[in-house]
Amino acid sequence: MKAIFLDAIKSSTRVRDRLGLNMFEPVNIYDVCEQEGITVRIVNINMEGIYVKSDKFNKPTILLSNERPIPRRIFTCAHEYGHHFFGHGSKIDSLNYSNQYTSDQDQEELLVNVFAGSLLMPIAGIQAEFAKRKLNPNTASPLEYYLISSFFGVGYHTLIYQCRANRITNNSTTKTLLKYIPSKIFKENFSRELKSSHFKYFDNHSQPTYVDLEVSNYIVLPSNASVDKSFLKPIRITGLGIVYSAIKSGISEVRSENFKRNMTIRIESQNYIGLSEYRHLE
Repeated sequence: MKAIFLDAIKSSTRVRDRLGLNMFEPVNIYDVCEQEGITVRIVNINMEGIYVKSDKFNKPTILLSNERPIPRRIFTCAHEYGHHFFGHGSKIDSLNYSNQYTSDQDQEELLVNVFAGSLLMPIAGIQAEFAKRKLNPNTASPLEYYLISSFFGVGYHTLIYQCRANRITNNSTTKTLLKYIPSKIFKENFSRELKSSHFKYFDNHSQPTYVDLEVSNYIVLPSNASVDKSFLKPIRITGLGIVYSAIKSGISEVRSENFKRNMTIRIESQNYIGLSEYRHLE
């Protein structure tokens, strides 16, 4: 393995250790940045992300676009945090999600891409999520991959690239999975009539502590889950769970006697602009 890969993976492990997180728990990157004194601001600019190094007047700052879906913003934020962690200068990034770990990338970009992937999706954590559901990564369905991507808070394709880069899946499986996009997965499994929007899907096996949504997004939960319907409106009952629509910004909890922990749902308004720490305030 290239030294740059080892450096990135070891560094992401050090961050998790510092935060008191094991290799099986999701990381909320916005909270990591807040704890480390990094300002994260969501702006209305068509881009991926910008990292602005601190100076004597300003704290380090990460800018993210509200024109990107939440999972993509999360990976971008982890990528920009990587620039901060490794002491790089200010950066304007256009991430290439179909080519995350190629050797022709700028070495700094390669380093922070691998770092972001490892921080958000540790190999041990991914393997554990497949194992607890008795799934083989090379035969699991697109929906099952989507379920695991929801747990880690990342995009469906981002998880697939991480699995392939770490040889959890083979080339044939990767090519088959990449033929699907989230809207196709949603339509085939939950509803062909509902308007397309970003969605999260959870079962009774694993629950992250925090889930980030935007008003109009969907979340699919087990039928035994209890929700606050002033935030999450049930709109479709399926054999895989109940589809809810996020209808207003704020913080809500999802509970179930089958859950290992309650999930805190943080819902931001559509096209939110401002500091990330205030994104879910009404």
